[in-house]
Amino acid sequence: ILAAMGDDDRDIAAYLKALTSFSMARLEKEPLELQARLRKVDTDIQRLATDNYDTFLKGAKCITSTKTSLTSMTESLERVINEMPKINDNFDVLTKEAREIQDKQHLTNLMQKNQYAILEILEIPQLINSCARVGMYEESLALEAFVRSLQSRFKDVQVINDIAREAKSTMTLVIKQLLKMLEGQVALPVCLRVIGYLRRVGGFTESRLRAQFLQSRDQALRQQLNKIPQGGSQYEWMSSYLDVTRMQLFEILHHYHAIFLDQGSDGSAISSNRSTNGNDFAEKEGSGDAKEGAG
Repeated sequence: ILAAMGDDDRDIAAYLKALTSFSMARLEKEPLELQARLRKVDTDIQRLATDNYDTFLKGAKCITSTKTSLTSMTESLERVINEMPKINDNFDVLTKEAREIQDKQHLTNLMQKNQYAILEILEIPQLINSCARVGMYEESLALEAFVRSLQSRFKDVQVINDIAREAKSTMTLVIKQLLKMLEGQVALPVCLRVIGYLRRVGGFTESRLRAQFLQSRDQALRQQLNKIPQGGSQYEWMSSYLDVTRMQLFEILHHYHAIFLDQGSDGSAISSNRSTNGNDFAEKEGSGDAKEGAG
C-alpha cells in the first residue's frame, strides 16, 4: 500500500508507517488521541473564525467587489472595443477638420500679410473706370490686360473671375468713349491712337473695326452738316453743304487710308495700286476744290 501511494499521499504514508511501529497499547489509545486532536482543531478553527470574523467579512466583500469590478471592467472593455471603429472614424474627421482649420489659418495669415496688394487688385475695376472717365485710356488698357493675365494664371479663383468680369464690363465704357471721340472733330494722330486702343481692347475684327470707324466718322459728318446755318439763301446753304461734305469726306478718306492702308480686311497688306488710286483720288478732290474756289 505504501508503495502504491504517490507524492500527494506522503503524509498519510508517513502516518501509516508510524502506526506499524506503535505498540498494542499505543494503538488502542490512538483513536482517543485522534479525537482529542480533532476537537482541538475544531476549537482552534472556531476561535480563529470568531477572532477574525470582521476580516473574513471584509475579505468576502472585497472578493465580491473585485468580481463585480472585473465584470464591469470586462463589459466596459468590450464596449470600448466595439466603439473603436467609431473612435477611429471620429479621429479621422477631427484630423481632417484640424487640417482644414490650419489651412484656413494659413490663408488668413497670408491675406493679412498681403492685404494691401489684395485691396489694390480688388480696386482694379474701379481704377479702370476712373481712368476711362478722365481719358487715361492707356492706363485703362494696361490694367485690363493685367487682369486678363491674372485670370489666365488663376482660372479657378472665383474672386479673380469676378474682377475680370467687372473689368470687362468697365471696358464697355472705354469703348463707348473711344467711339464717341471718333464722332467728333479729331486729328489724324488722335484717330490713330483711338483705333490702336480699340484694337487692344479686342472684340473687333478688322472689317468690323473699319465699318465702325466709317460709321463714327459719318456721324461726325452729320453733326457738321447740322451746324450749317439755315437762315440764308438756298444757294448759300447748298454751297456750304457741299463744302462741308467735300472737306469732311476728304478728311475721312485721308484718315481711313492713313490708318488702314497697310492692311486688308483680313489684316494682310494691300497692293500698291490701291495706295496710288487713293492718292489720285485725294489729288482730284484737291484740284476740284481749287477750281470751284476759282469759280
